Amino acid sequence: MRRAAFAVLLLGLGLIAGRAGAPDTAGAPAERAWRRWEAAIRDGTARLERWREPQVDSIARALVDGNLGAVAEIDSLYRAGAYGPPGSEAARAAAHGVFKCRARGPFDYIAELAADSVVRQSEERELRRPFEETFANMGAFPVVALARVWIGRDRFRVDYDAPADFQHISEMMIGVRSVTRAEVVSLSEADRRMLRMAYPAGAHGVLELLFDSTYRGVLERRTVVDRGDTLDLVIVRDVEGLYVRKWGLHRLEGVATWRNHAGRPSASGHLRVGAAAYFPHIELRLPWFLPDLGLADLRDFHVPRPIWERRFVEQVEGQPAWLGLQPTGGMAGWEAEGPRPRVLEDIFPDF
Repeated sequence: MRRAAFAVLLLGLGLIAGRAGAPDTAGAPAERAWRRWEAAIRDGTARLERWREPQVDSIARALVDGNLGAVAEIDSLYRAGAYGPPGSEAARAAAHGVFKCRARGPFDYIAELAADSVVRQSEERELRRPFEETFANMGAFPVVALARVWIGRDRFRVDYDAPADFQHISEMMIGVRSVTRAEVVSLSEADRRMLRMAYPAGAHGVLELLFDSTYRGVLERRTVVDRGDTLDLVIVRDVEGLYVRKWGLHRLEGVATWRNHAGRPSASGHLRVGAAAYFPHIELRLPWFLPDLGLADLRDFHVPRPIWERRFVEQVEGQPAWLGLQPTGGMAGWEAEGPRPRVLEDIFPDF
């Protein structure tokens, strides 16, 4: 009994492991599919569009405008008593939950661009101002030391070129310094220079994300019915070149986010929103009196935060109390609502 309880406690702590497991190629995308995707870009079969700063800024502003419109609409209903007596804890929680289902964040623009038959190509100088100066919560990948990024036709690829002494300080969260630097990382197969980024992940604390010189993956969107609720999913699978370090080093192979279809609670009134990350190998190095555990695992992750213009965040005092917007651009009470969709167990199997 004591052994079982101890193992459960360790599992509950989060991402715990002794080392990174060897790459598992069973779920990796076929190299031929990547070659076809890249060949289509080179030979012009796929239309290639240069994605410059104005286009990056425009798609972010469209998402911000959608978030502001949702805030205004929900606040009007809140003041009219649609969620209960204005000012009550129940009304604030209900308004906050509805916005959580409607809020638009980085997965929304990534999914939109990936679904297009046009492949967008961009680079660091086009992304730096929107990501680091104009908007908050644009995504969890470095835009510095970035040589090229391509996204479209259901895939993305990011190439980094960081010198050995590279270091960059930015503010992923407003007023919170985040360091991105080059680092030699010991993996089971070899030592490699990777790009390390500190990422504030809500209830999970600060994680270290480590990116290989090439980081790529496959994206898809699905609408599913799960336990009577219709849900919209964004799935990033077959990820290569990304590791998470916290209590060990773990290869991340997929991420999924979901919410109520069209951003509306189901007919039953259920709120469903959440996110999860898939790690194909987590090895728990337990004390000698317990067996070591090697497992594939799908872990609940923080719900992606809404994209805001930084100037809007700086005016946080004037925002509705139910919104929960923090001076850093973070969101209070921004946890998952409802159970995880069962279909994820098929998409990300436990090997």
